[in-house]
Amino acid sequence: MGPLLKPIPVRQTVLSGGLSVVRALPLGQRHLGGPWCFFDLYGPKPYGQSKAMDIAPHPHIGLETVSWLFDGEILHEDSLGSSARVVPREVNLMSAGRGIAHAELTPFGRCGILHGIQLWIALTEQERHRPPRFDHYSDSPRIEFPHGYVTIFAGEFLGARAPARAPPLVGAELRWRTAGTFPLVLNPGWEHALVVVSGAAGVENHTLATGFLHDLGCGRNGLEFKAHAPACAVLIGRVPFGESILMWWHFVAQMPEEIAHARDDWENHRLFGEVKNYHGERLNAPPLILRPSQRFTNKYAR
Repeated sequence: MGPLLKPIPVRQTVLSGGLSVVRALPLGQRHLGGPWCFFDLYGPKPYGQSKAMDIAPHPHIGLETVSWLFDGEILHEDSLGSSARVVPREVNLMSAGRGIAHAELTPFGRCGILHGIQLWIALTEQERHRPPRFDHYSDSPRIEFPHGYVTIFAGEFLGARAPARAPPLVGAELRWRTAGTFPLVLNPGWEHALVVVSGAAGVENHTLATGFLHDLGCGRNGLEFKAHAPACAVLIGRVPFGESILMWWHFVAQMPEEIAHARDDWENHRLFGEVKNYHGERLNAPPLILRPSQRFTNKYAR
């Protein structure tokens, strides 16, 4: 096996509502894992009388959100009128298309431990102007190994396909119950990256610690992922994305003017609709100073 690409340190940030997250994408050195352009890891955090997550209504364009939990539950509300609870092994998939607004929160009056991830998939030029859509999927395929299992929550992997509609890609949770090895076949034409959620996992002779996005690059037919004790990691991958994107706040676009128009639409209550089932104020967009040829790849404020 060739050497792994240099591990890229993740960063800590705080979402609206005060939830601390570990952000593995985007980072200064890495913007895409195929179309995967955003990766937040949150928790484990207890909730009960106080909400672990309370993200007020906010807008999206040009992307799909994928919500995947290791523990706990989240309630999704959006401007289409969708209301859906997601728990472990279930998937909430929201396609923003040309514009949608949504809110996410832990249900009031319930208690538990919140631990999960949210990922964004950048939409292609062909897909990003379509009407918004939301889908909930109640089960995800699981491949059992002697020492644990791999659950596919997006795309196709190890001969199993997740029910969630998605372009050709993979999103999978690797879970070790005990020490052992997962010999996994990879598509050599795809980019792959791994984030260790808990414990200490490795790839052949390399230890992959928490606190990093481990970029596995392209050209690999397979790898042996291992752990010496219970552990959890998330693998993402896809064919390299053939389009450039701009990211600012909750928007993914291709031109700076699209970002400016989307912000203006949100601030003036156009296009996105209202999240009527959320009780509280919606988020205001941060200030935007538009400069010629400005790229927004380092301006994230989710």
